[in-house]
Amino acid sequence: ASPWVFLLPADLPSQNRGVAVIVEQDGTGRWGGALAEWSAEPFDVAASAGVAEGPLLGPESAAAGPGRAAAEGPTVITLVPPREPEVEGSTRFETIVSDSLVDRVDFLLDGKVVDSDTHRPFAARLDLASPARPQKVGAVAYDGEGHVLGRTELVVNGRGNRLRIAFDRWDHDVEAGRITVDARVDVPIDQRLDRVEFYLDETLVATRREPPFRAVIDVPKPGPTDYVRAVALLTDGGSIDTVELIAARGASERLDVTLVELYAVVTKADGQPVSTLTKDDFEIFEDGAPRPTEGFGYGQDVPLLLGVVVDSSGSMDGIMEETKQAAGRFLGQVLRPQDRAFVVDFDTLPRLAQGVTGDLKKLFASFRSMRAEGATAFYDSVVFSILQFGTERGRKALVVLTDGDDYRSRYSPSRAIEDARKAGVPIYVIGLGDSQQLQRTFKTSDLDDVTGKTGGRVFLISDPTQLGDAYDAIDHELRSQYLLTFYTPAGRQPGKIEVRAKRPGLKVRTVVGAL
Repeated sequence: ASPWVFLLPADLPSQNRGVAVIVEQDGTGRWGGALAEWSAEPFDVAASAGVAEGPLLGPESAAAGPGRAAAEGPTVITLVPPREPEVEGSTRFETIVSDSLVDRVDFLLDGKVVDSDTHRPFAARLDLASPARPQKVGAVAYDGEGHVLGRTELVVNGRGNRLRIAFDRWDHDVEAGRITVDARVDVPIDQRLDRVEFYLDETLVATRREPPFRAVIDVPKPGPTDYVRAVALLTDGGSIDTVELIAARGASERLDVTLVELYAVVTKADGQPVSTLTKDDFEIFEDGAPRPTEGFGYGQDVPLLLGVVVDSSGSMDGIMEETKQAAGRFLGQVLRPQDRAFVVDFDTLPRLAQGVTGDLKKLFASFRSMRAEGATAFYDSVVFSILQFGTERGRKALVVLTDGDDYRSRYSPSRAIEDARKAGVPIYVIGLGDSQQLQRTFKTSDLDDVTGKTGGRVFLISDPTQLGDAYDAIDHELRSQYLLTFYTPAGRQPGKIEVRAKRPGLKVRTVVGAL
């Protein structure tokens, strides 16, 4: 007899401990049950007279804890990188956990457990090598029964065993109208590289399966927003890419300077973006000194990496469906084929609902399991979300929806601002609730700082029906961005940057992108 299949789509709570499947035969009272494996394959449930039979969790799943996948699943724990690019000696490492079941975190240094913490926020001070050298720092999260819930690792002072791609060579022969690029690819020891693809804007121009990963690209007259993209693709389907604006690299004779990318939004007095300006309408100042505008373009011609963060705390109960629909609609209208996004939801803890992808179906699906429960750790979630941008270059934005009820965040507004500015990420906040409620739970100046000092904006709305309008306004701003570049002396960070519009009555908000 052919097997009988019953399919029931279900949104599981984030803290579920497993799925039990019970089958009962009408008329006989015979029934059977089993714990479902986390698998895309069908499973069997054997019927018996009141005795539960069938497959239990396999060895890999059991090692990861009841009801959890060992290889795939939500991000349970994230290590927060040190603020400084190079660290040595006694260094404090903090974590952000996304599961309330975490009871203990072990900290590892170069593969050896060196400390353990059983109290939130799960942090440890590790004795790094001095002088500084590349070292692996790891963290393993356990529940109260000793099951592994998740693990994470980062490398300090070095690249580490992660999939990475970067341009190792960039020779721009302006007279010949040709760019020669070499890509360096770091592949984890347990994975295999299939190929490296090179693109001019979104046009595939070369594919390489063996090193050297080199491409010679014809670019007779590159525009200010033209870019070269290299993509490393693994045999298991995984991939990572890197993007460089051609104007940002420039010609080889300009090695004594650094080109700085700026993304600017210009608004009228009523807050409406202005999208009709030209290069001559802008002035750039560094530490008060005027800088010539080297390049000019429109932000919408540059790929966008967008983070969408949704407050799913208990105070959002009753408007969660409207919230998810509005956020999904926003993603659908903003993202173009070359853009990517990720989704985070948060209550007491932040969770990565969907990692960086350009697949709209995956992004839409990430909203299904969101449930309104718990408290609200707003600033912790902002810091967690900024970490998801990693070392990505180009145009970025973070859009956060909250009802304003911040509760016991470990991180401060100043930390969120610092991390966002380092990553070149403007923060947009949609505050849902009446103005008195938001003022009770947030300092208005804090919201203004977090958005204004990162190049973003805050929207305060009193009714969920206004969510669409707020998202539309953000979409309009992102589509109205300008890309400006200028040179600063090499070997140092740029000074205080100010961009002004020559036309009266216009306000300019700026975020510093790649250097």
